[in-house]
Amino acid sequence: MNLISDAVLVGYNTTFDLNFLNRAFDDALANVKYIDVLGEVRNRLALPDYKLETVAASLGIRPEGAFHNALHDCQATAAIFFKLGLQADKDLVRVYYSRITPCPQREVTYTYGEQRGPLWYESQSYQFWLEGEQERIAGNIQKALQLFDQAKVKAQDNGGSVPAIYESYGKAYRKIKDYESEISILEEAIKCCTGSAAEAFAFRKTKAENLLASRNRQEEEAKQREEKRVKREERRRLEEEKARNRQPPGRPVMQLDENGSVIKIFESVTAAAKEVGVSTKGIRSAACGIQKHAGGFAWKYVSDAEPADNDSKVE
Repeated sequence: MNLISDAVLVGYNTTFDLNFLNRAFDDALANVKYIDVLGEVRNRLALPDYKLETVAASLGIRPEGAFHNALHDCQATAAIFFKLGLQADKDLVRVYYSRITPCPQREVTYTYGEQRGPLWYESQSYQFWLEGEQERIAGNIQKALQLFDQAKVKAQDNGGSVPAIYESYGKAYRKIKDYESEISILEEAIKCCTGSAAEAFAFRKTKAENLLASRNRQEEEAKQREEKRVKREERRRLEEEKARNRQPPGRPVMQLDENGSVIKIFESVTAAAKEVGVSTKGIRSAACGIQKHAGGFAWKYVSDAEPADNDSKVE
């Protein structure tokens, strides 16, 4: 720890190793400075894969022994680091963001942003956050958010902010697909945090923005489909109404027996033809006097006949 306290650590996929070391040393590596050679190799070289041995071979680098040996892999990483001239680029330095809860160790202090204060796990902020995480995992998102609010306020009272709280906020809002709130809290996190923490929150914010844009696009498409459906239905209704208006009103017609007595009155020739089984042409011809009978019956339009008996009715 004395060796690396003020140093910039260089590694290949550095945070993978830092996560192990940080947990082993009770969060003592939080806020250490580092450079990840893997990230820069991906930005600068086009290769089929980015395994350490592949990158080294592409640059003509071979360690003193076989790969997958701690010392030899470090030698290869250092050779790549200097081969690409990364030591000259100060902008590559990042600050390690601890995502773990520190183990109880009272002689250690916890860093709140740029200030140092009591261990977070001993604070009310931590207790609220821990309860909130339990509620979030159980699916009680609204309760969890209330506890995260309390945790954040207590952390701010201690002079800083804790990235873990913002990370939990983001997970909770993502769970209920409240992307607007997630984006808002992540913007706050980016302002409050530095180094890899801010980078992680910026990446998550971009993902939330993409999800929000996708949902808005789907909702807009669904709205447009519904509007088109309503318009189609309205057009169909209007066309049916026009078709009904185009049809001439039917003339009531009477069915008569050989003696001229009314058997039945129909509301139209079509209705009579359908029930009696006679062609509409035949009924019209009989009703107009062109022929005497149609289907064995005499026919006459009601409007051409004497007023019907009170017992007669149109069916």
